[in-house]
Amino acid sequence: MIPLADYHVHTTFCDGKNTPEEMVLAAIEKGMTAIGFSGHSPLRQLGEGWCMTEESAAQYRAEITRLKEKYADKIKILCGVEQDFCSETPTEGYDYVIGSVHILNFGDAWAPVDFTARSQLAAAERFCGGDIYAFCEAYYRTVAGVIEKTHCDIIGHFDLVSKFNEGNRMFDERDSRYIA
Repeated sequence: MIPLADYHVHTTFCDGKNTPEEMVLAAIEKGMTAIGFSGHSPLRQLGEGWCMTEESAAQYRAEITRLKEKYADKIKILCGVEQDFCSETPTEGYDYVIGSVHILNFGDAWAPVDFTARSQLAAAERFCGGDIYAFCEAYYRTVAGVIEKTHCDIIGHFDLVSKFNEGNRMFDERDSRYIA
């Protein structure tokens, strides 16, 4: 039997809605054997809001360490980080690293991948001449380098560029350009 665990958990330290302790208690209640927190690494290109700051990252690690000790007899708790490709924050001191791509670099500008469908299409228009497949290619090219750049243990949501593409409303996922 595969153990019930989740290693991609966000909290109020980044864009989650619950505190780490609330998440631990919910995991215990659901019979999980392990929970891994993966706060979004600081990402200066987008400012604060959905990711940790340098200061809150230290508080985050301290809180997860406290919870590891407090609930050691009930659940295994790991302190990870979701390191964005564009983040320059060191990842030492974490139990594991999830490497992800949330924004793309186009020269001196940054384009969000997963904010809204509208922002994704606007980025494709601005940086790729309206060619959504070129935008997708830039995304997957960046994902292809995420292991080398972040030295991650896990790749997070490797197909994030398709987040808003339900029913192929932005592009056809069967198109040969997308498949390539």
